[in-house]
Amino acid sequence: MLSSSRRSSVMTSKKISISRNGKVVFVPCGTVLRSYHLLTGEEAMPPFTGHYEPINCSIFHPANEMLFTAASDKQILVWTPKSRSSQKEPEKIEDEDKWSDEEPDSTGVMNI
Repeated sequence: MLSSSRRSSVMTSKKISISRNGKVVFVPCGTVLRSYHLLTGEEAMPPFTGHYEPINCSIFHPANEMLFTAASDKQILVWTPKSRSSQKEPEKIEDEDKWSDEEPDSTGVMNI
């Protein structure tokens, strides 16, 4: 039988997940999920945010490369990697407005 101090630490433990290649570990930290390189301990990716209450568990599905998190906010979030097409350099958008540079005449009407 577990002592009361041991029992409380078991009940509050969080499930971690490991990536398919075994190099990244996903750790619930309150309302965010953090990822670390297993060998170096350095942060692997920006924190995964989206839950409003503490994350209870996470699981990585290697075949679909999906990460699932469940939290006390009664939400299950699904995290997927960015598609390769979305990782391309975005096209440059000209910063220009479509408004006329003409000034209104004395009546307040624009001559276009």
